[in-house]
Amino acid sequence: MRRILAAAAGAGAAVIVTVASAAGILRGPGAWILLLLAVLAVPTSSSLSRRIAVNFLILIGIVPILWWLPWQIDGSGRAGAICGVVVGAVLCLLLWSPVSRAAVIPRWCLTDLIVAALAPVSAAIYAPFFITQQGAGAVAMLTRGTGGDNLSHFDIFEMIRRTGLALSWSAPAGVDSNYALASYPQHFHTLAVFGAELWGGSGVGTVDREAGLYGVGLVFALSMGMVAVVAGLVSLPSLRRRPILAMIAATVIVSSIMLGLGATLLSYGFPNFLLGVCVTATVLLLIGSPRPMNVTVLVAVSAAVITVAHTWSLLAPLVGLGLLIAMARLPWRSYRGRWSWAIVPTVVAAATAASCLYAVVLVFRATGGVAASSGALEVPGDIPPRIHSCSPSRVCSLSRRRAPGCYGDREGAGFAAWRGLLAWPRLCSRWPVSLCRLF
Repeated sequence: MRRILAAAAGAGAAVIVTVASAAGILRGPGAWILLLLAVLAVPTSSSLSRRIAVNFLILIGIVPILWWLPWQIDGSGRAGAICGVVVGAVLCLLLWSPVSRAAVIPRWCLTDLIVAALAPVSAAIYAPFFITQQGAGAVAMLTRGTGGDNLSHFDIFEMIRRTGLALSWSAPAGVDSNYALASYPQHFHTLAVFGAELWGGSGVGTVDREAGLYGVGLVFALSMGMVAVVAGLVSLPSLRRRPILAMIAATVIVSSIMLGLGATLLSYGFPNFLLGVCVTATVLLLIGSPRPMNVTVLVAVSAAVITVAHTWSLLAPLVGLGLLIAMARLPWRSYRGRWSWAIVPTVVAAATAASCLYAVVLVFRATGGVAASSGALEVPGDIPPRIHSCSPSRVCSLSRRRAPGCYGDREGAGFAAWRGLLAWPRLCSRWPVSLCRLF
């Protein structure tokens, strides 16, 4: 009887949230906060920071796939329905049994507060995107505040908002197949649409209103990636015992994403590459941790494979090899005779198929219409690239043996990977932008 009531309560909560989103009651920061709390309550890990990293990777990788199919709930769009389903599932878990209720509440420590501090920091730095959400200010932010190449990203964003689909070959009749960079990977833009729908609804407004919502969605997507990286960093056991060191490392990463490399990439129109870097770094942090591997982490890494393949495929080999490492580290002996034997191949096969879909689109569609421009990223100074430090083979060869109380080399894999990833755009800085966009 208790489980029937739990299922009914969860279904009722899902309907209420969906209706509230459709009616315009649940919009703006309230919708974002509700989704965040619901995602944090999904019990994929007992540690709060590790749960944030895993759940955010799954959310970033899986949610945009729902825009590949032509379904939509009138009024609320897909975002309101997704938020309702997550809230309903969490409420069902809370009422299902005392064991599931206890699993919803994670363990936390002082270093987890670093992740919580990202909310006000992100709001303060990205405040112009929230202040100028419509009118001439929103258009000026798009055309001058974020660089000219973001106009192409806005075209893709607006196309997805108007047609309700992410892949151009699935668009309804009457939509020009060459519109808005049809062959360009659209995972990042779909994630931005998800955040924009939660904030302002699914109805398409005027050009200035859509430009403002694009800025809001841009902040949502980049903040998700940044939080995932920092959460994966502070989840390392050695840093959880050293809050000061964790705070310093997190400050360096956040500064790079928001004020350093990230600001440069955003200015030159590469927010999708920045999201791919954040997802790749989070994967390397998760598989480089000495914590035991489980199926939920494998699902998160599989979702990351989809994200990177449809965001910036040059980084896909790193995440793909990371998926193989995650599979190798699974405790297969303990899974004998259990459901995990069936779900692991299914997850891997689904991630591989979804990742290859973009390659199929490129094969069957001409890429001549993709906007291209000559030139290169102008990054002052030459720092020798350290791409070798982020190689997955480096993670594979890390030793588990370390002296008691010393900083383990496995935990250091995350820092080495992040340093290498930051050096990647410097290595590509003399490539033509058109060549980078081909991938």
